[in-house]
Amino acid sequence: MSRRVLLLMIATAIAYALLFQRVHPANDVVRVGYLDPESRALARWGWPAFWKRMRELGWIEGTNLIVEARFADGHIERLPALAQELISEMCM
Repeated sequence: MSRRVLLLMIATAIAYALLFQRVHPANDVVRVGYLDPESRALARWGWPAFWKRMRELGWIEGTNLIVEARFADGHIERLPALAQELISEMCM
């Protein structure tokens, strides 16, 4: 995955966090799904910036935010099944 795509994904997650911050009470727990065609190891470099910004916005994992992540490990054909798994997990 290119750096530009990853930055776009992080920016999108932050935008959604801002939206949720405005429409959800502070005591709600928000679940965010993340689907990546690459491996967890390749996605690692962007996560610290994501978590830093989320903390600045008041979102703390395990307190008011849960992030469900799925990684296809470079196997694009796995994305539909992973997306279905993610949706099932998020709707529980």
